[in-house]
Amino acid sequence: MLFSIILIILIIYFVFKSIVIVPQQHVMVVETMGKYSKTLDAGLNILLPFLDKPRCIEVAQKQKKKDGSVCAVTVLSPTIDLREIVCNFDFKKVQTKDYDSVSIKALLGYQIVEPRKAVYSVKNLSEAIENMLKITLMDIVAGKSLQDTLEGTELISEDLLGIMEKEVVQWGVKINRVKLHSVKEQF
Repeated sequence: MLFSIILIILIIYFVFKSIVIVPQQHVMVVETMGKYSKTLDAGLNILLPFLDKPRCIEVAQKQKKKDGSVCAVTVLSPTIDLREIVCNFDFKKVQTKDYDSVSIKALLGYQIVEPRKAVYSVKNLSEAIENMLKITLMDIVAGKSLQDTLEGTELISEDLLGIMEKEVVQWGVKINRVKLHSVKEQF
């Protein structure tokens, strides 16, 4: 009698451990014994308990502090959001060709299109995209005068979009938009 109760409890445990529900517009990258095996789509999915494990991805999230201020934190998530992610960036002291400094606020919209690459090709995807945007923006602005930088935000945005699209494709990401919405001279 005790053996059958233990057996039933174990069976129920394994059934619940093997069922995974992936939310709409999300996917889950799964490893079997530490190696990539499949990508689960939204809906009800079955995993092999103790053999299959979701591979977590580092995701930047905004978190409110007790004092009401907002800060960005990195958390591990077992699912990957396939919706467009829109980020605002504030770059201070970007130097132009004539050694003047400008502060630039930019908006970037990207989407993960190849989840496997997004998980395995870069450690922290959102941080890598931010760093790539910053370096690319600094390179573009360093080749322009202060006047060209202040007046040519559309051209800089187009250049950024073209370069960023090529650079992040290796991470399984598609850049949907890059927009400079504030360029100001720093004194």
